[in-house]
Amino acid sequence: MISIWDDLPLHQTPATLDQPATSDPATYERYYFGFCSIDGEAAVGLVVNLHPNKGLIDAGFSVSRGGRHESLFASDHLGVDRADLICGPIRLQLLEPMRQLRISVDGPEFDASITFAALTPAIQEDRVTRLRSNRIVQDRSRYAQMGEVRGTVTSPLGKLELTCDGWRGHRDHSWGIWDAPKEHAQDTKETSTSFFWLIGSFDDYAVQAVTHQDAAGVPYGAYAAVVPTLARGAELAGPGALQQARPVESVQPEFPARSWHFTTALVSIGTAEAKTERIHLESMHEMLPRAVTYGHPSWVSGHVYPELPHVVRDSWSLRDEDLTARINHRALQFVRMSREDGAIGYGVVDQCLSAVRKHHTSRA
Repeated sequence: MISIWDDLPLHQTPATLDQPATSDPATYERYYFGFCSIDGEAAVGLVVNLHPNKGLIDAGFSVSRGGRHESLFASDHLGVDRADLICGPIRLQLLEPMRQLRISVDGPEFDASITFAALTPAIQEDRVTRLRSNRIVQDRSRYAQMGEVRGTVTSPLGKLELTCDGWRGHRDHSWGIWDAPKEHAQDTKETSTSFFWLIGSFDDYAVQAVTHQDAAGVPYGAYAAVVPTLARGAELAGPGALQQARPVESVQPEFPARSWHFTTALVSIGTAEAKTERIHLESMHEMLPRAVTYGHPSWVSGHVYPELPHVVRDSWSLRDEDLTARINHRALQFVRMSREDGAIGYGVVDQCLSAVRKHHTSRA
């Protein structure tokens, strides 16, 4: 269906912009947001998934505080307006694309109004294409961005005031094809990958560093990039973002006993002067990925429920979790970053260890 966005000279096919170039049901777009207080006391997360070839949108909103996680999941019909995404009680508005976005929640036991304002350009990642059993299982593009947040959130964990001074925010947006092993396909081997995905910013620049390993431990898709902050004269996107690629030299996380969630990590990336910059990470707050739908044992993104909107609640406590269990090999960890020159920044790490790789580091 034609929309106001079709007035922009961006068409890649004769179809309207809302029509995917492929009928693959695994076609998707995803928005992820993470906000954390700089004292590490609380965090808020949101994932919004669009499945245009299914006419579906689903989302997960979560608050974590004191080790407890309270979540709200929703699935709904995908609307026409791509700048105003409504999924049951969860709403995401693109007020100024890449500059200002608003999150609203009005659902069972949850109420939220949060505005994200960009502090950095969008850092564009390398396109990733992966095949399994001669079948495309991932072909996507993604960018990540840091920002300031303000607003209020009310949940079963109480009321939170998100302020620009006391909180930091980040987000990413990805699109393409993202499939999963199918029962009818010959996916007989371990399919989970290991990865370490960092996005964070200091006052002067933002950094992203990513490493991947497949289920056999073979590295792929390692890269890093830096961009000046908007306050230092960078633009939101394009050549004016001044993005510079950097090599990832090493990522060294330290794990405590009985946990695959790191306590500290040292990330080393190259510089334009062929030197090494070391960024020390200290974990401030852990969020279970399934709290925002990632790897949830029963809530599967893209599932079409008989009646829409479909809304459910869920909750967890870290104290009740075995952090060596397979479901907890992945973690979202908000971090405090420090450089060798004394600069302090904040960011997030999305980290996962595959079942095959876990033997590399034994835990008592």
